[in-house]
Amino acid sequence: MSIECIHDAKRNFCLYWIAAALFIGIAAIGFVPSLVLGKHPGTAPLLAPMGASALLMLTMPKSSLARPRTVLIANAVATAIGLLTPHLISSMVFASAMAMAIAVTAMGMLRTVHPPSAGLTLFAVSRGTQPLSQSLDFLTSEVMLATVLLVVSVFIVASGTPGHSASSTLWHSTLDPGVRRDDEQERIFRGSL
Repeated sequence: MSIECIHDAKRNFCLYWIAAALFIGIAAIGFVPSLVLGKHPGTAPLLAPMGASALLMLTMPKSSLARPRTVLIANAVATAIGLLTPHLISSMVFASAMAMAIAVTAMGMLRTVHPPSAGLTLFAVSRGTQPLSQSLDFLTSEVMLATVLLVVSVFIVASGTPGHSASSTLWHSTLDPGVRRDDEQERIFRGSL
């Protein structure tokens, strides 16, 4: 269930499997948080970057951009930066620009570059200034709960894929087995990948 799978002879099976996995992952993100938080099922907002994260994790599982560690840390950091920035900069345009710059720098420094997290940064900034309790609730109950559900859903679906070792490709992979993960992140950040 990787990008190579999309181009091989078993293309239709692979595409159906990815579509089913996306359905399961996004449905879980849409319904489980509502049930956990005691709200009406299906009322949790679906954050657009979660769809991009799911597709990236399913189609490029060997990429460091799609590792669960990367997705979890990048989503947490990017959202937190997006929630904090409007408190420091009153202009939404400059707050958005600054939040993006800081979030991308932080992801690079933490070696957890995950492009969909940039969307979470902008969405968090768009919420404007809000009390700390609301910010923490958004970060934990909406973003991180959805992120954990997504990672678990992808792991479960990937585990059932014929010929796919979820534990090795989802948790410990690199694009090139001879390259350390840190080197791969460095190449991605420099644009040489």
